[in-house]
Amino acid sequence: WSASPRDFADRAAFDAALGDAIAAAQPDWVICAGYMRILGEPLVRRFAGRMLNIHPSLLPKYRGLHTHARALEAGDTEHGASVHLVVPELDAGTVIAQAHVPVLPDDSAEQLAARVLAREHPLLLATL
Repeated sequence: WSASPRDFADRAAFDAALGDAIAAAQPDWVICAGYMRILGEPLVRRFAGRMLNIHPSLLPKYRGLHTHARALEAGDTEHGASVHLVVPELDAGTVIAQAHVPVLPDDSAEQLAARVLAREHPLLLATL
């Protein structure tokens, strides 16, 4: 199934169609990896306990965007990625697994992001 949210009257209509497409596939898990849209509450609740997200921070730190820059600005010595259950609140679900990455003294946000990304995919696969 492939569709653009722009093809629907509103977010609720898109989420309903997406939910129907997911349900038709009868998946054991719904994986949100690189999906940069916030899912509506009805869709999240429809797949409660079966929807996972990979997020580039050591949750509960740095929910949302710009996690690498925020870790650097805070002076953190460690950063990483988390796999968590998706709940209606952004990046607030139970954390299932994490991968830790050191923050190096001369790191830029881009360098840190690259090191975290290298750990995200193996983390997600190991979690599944």
